[in-house]
Amino acid sequence: MIAALARWSIRRRAVVLTCALLLCLLGAWSATRVPIDAMPDITGPQVQINTALPSYAADEAESRVTIPLESELSGLPGLVEFRSLSKTGLSQVTLIFADGTDIFRARQLVTERIGQASGNLPPGAVPVMAPISTGLGEIVYYSIGYAADAKAPADESTRLRDLRLLHDTRVRPALRSTPGLADVNVIGGHERQMLVEPDLAKLAKSGVPMSELLRAVRRNTENAGGGVVTLGGEAFTVRADTRVRTAQDIAGIPLRPAGLGPAVTVGDVARVSVGNASRMGAATVDGQEAVVGAAIMLAGENSREVSKRAVEKLAAIGTHLPEGVKLTVLYDRSDLVGATIRTVETNLFEGALIVVVVGRPAGVARTLAGRVTRRTGDPLVFPPPPHGHGRLQGQRQPHEPRSHRLRPHRRRFRGDGGEFPATA
Repeated sequence: MIAALARWSIRRRAVVLTCALLLCLLGAWSATRVPIDAMPDITGPQVQINTALPSYAADEAESRVTIPLESELSGLPGLVEFRSLSKTGLSQVTLIFADGTDIFRARQLVTERIGQASGNLPPGAVPVMAPISTGLGEIVYYSIGYAADAKAPADESTRLRDLRLLHDTRVRPALRSTPGLADVNVIGGHERQMLVEPDLAKLAKSGVPMSELLRAVRRNTENAGGGVVTLGGEAFTVRADTRVRTAQDIAGIPLRPAGLGPAVTVGDVARVSVGNASRMGAATVDGQEAVVGAAIMLAGENSREVSKRAVEKLAAIGTHLPEGVKLTVLYDRSDLVGATIRTVETNLFEGALIVVVVGRPAGVARTLAGRVTRRTGDPLVFPPPPHGHGRLQGQRQPHEPRSHRLRPHRRRFRGDGGEFPATA
């Protein structure tokens, strides 16, 4: 079989060389597209469900949200592990499926079960599935801040609030469009809010109950449509533009019309200002509080390629930010993967060099000994190595009986170049 294959290859050398060249080109093309990662992700398919519960304690979140969700989600096809976490203001349920499960099908099944469980949850509890990612999905960290010569707000709270608003409205939506990213998280900064702080003494003096203040603020934060009016062949849209946009708009909301006594507005009984939402953590860069973003990779993607695309996208976004605001990359997974590849290449090269330099003399000696033995019929004996360790082929040790010595096949030659019959 092997001989026939060899003869066929010799007769058709052009075909063999062409096939070999095509295989080499295919291998080179594939090598540039092999997903290489410094930290291979072995996480199985999983779906995580988070429910924000701002006013719930840990035991209430467990009994009113976590347990109903667990009861409804149990028994899903391919489900192998089930765990949950309940803490103040948060209920988290994690489902791990068997290897090979289609993650999109699993999320569809979970979505259907969440819809069935929504009737057993308290008002305001909205379960939300986490992005399709794993614990190793954070491939790029970056910060947004002001340049050294930029005109930044003097107040640190205002500066962090403005940077957080700029990130949430301009940087995050643009970065999420990068192919291979599942989501973009933000750490640090202050979330901007309109704060209405009632003065109980002023409320009691004006005779306005707290419930009326809440209803007035809630009613005036939404627009209302009035249909369409046709005049002279033209249609005009009628709407009530009552949505507030500034703190002054909220302060001017009427609580009691002037016809029922002195006019009272929200600003008369409460202090309205622009403030910050409560937060559970912060981020620092070089010892200073900052706004840090994290690009989350889609599960199963090539981290090296996706991180490169994310960094390039950040560079493009930075050119459209206001003057004095810059984006700085803090961590890039592609740098780690590149350093790992360089380490492997260096180790392989040094190892091969050691094998060639150290192993070459011994190989040459064995080759010469074999040639001399075949020509003369007598084994070539080398001096014993230091400390008596090891021996070359054909060398007898002092403790070894002569009868156990391997005798090579002897060949004798005549003076005319002929060969005598071989003897053992």
